[in-house]
Order: sequence, then structure tokens, then C-alpha cells
Amino acid sequence: MTSIWLLAGSILFLTIGILIAQSRKVETASVTANIVVLGLAILGGLWMPLQTFPNWVQMIGEWLPSYLFAWGAWNISSGEGIEISNIIILVCYFLVLFKGVIILQYRQRR
Repeated sequence: MTSIWLLAGSILFLTIGILIAQSRKVETASVTANIVVLGLAILGGLWMPLQTFPNWVQMIGEWLPSYLFAWGAWNISSGEGIEISNIIILVCYFLVLFKGVIILQYRQRR
């Protein structure tokens, strides 16, 4: 179960990376990637607990893919199952991001 969860999360975050890599300039992609990765890590509760943030940041953080992926990993490591809502939300993130990748690829090739 752990390996399936890690593979699924990797595909989602690879899609984020591919979307960022679609920018025309390397410098733009680098800055964007740093902002996205640091933002997802900090606001997703990976560096410090979400409870240390104000309530409005906690509400945003609980919906970020980094938090949902980490929450599933924490549930697996504690012997609990993954909540179906986490899976559904992460799949929705993937579908939206993948559609963005396809649209950008199509526009760049025209």
C-alpha cells in the first residue's frame, strides 16, 4: 500500500514539475519551481505543523496537495487507511494539472 501511495503522489508532483517546465525561459521555470515547492512545503505543513499558522492559513493548507499526500503517508505509517476524500482530491489536482500540461503543449506546438 505504501509503494502505491508513493507512486501516485510522485506522479502528481511530477505533473506539477512538467507544468512549470513549460515556461519559455529557464530562469522563469527555476524561480517558479522554487516558489511552488517552498510554498507547498511550508503551507502544506511539511516543515512545521499547520497549527502554528493562523486559522485562514490552516484552512488553505489542508487543501494543498502536499498536505493531503503527507496526511495519507502519516495515516499509512500509523497503521490507518487512506481516506477516500484525500484520494479524490489528489486525483482532481492531477487531472487539472495534466489538462494544463496538455493545453500548454498544444499551444506551444501551434
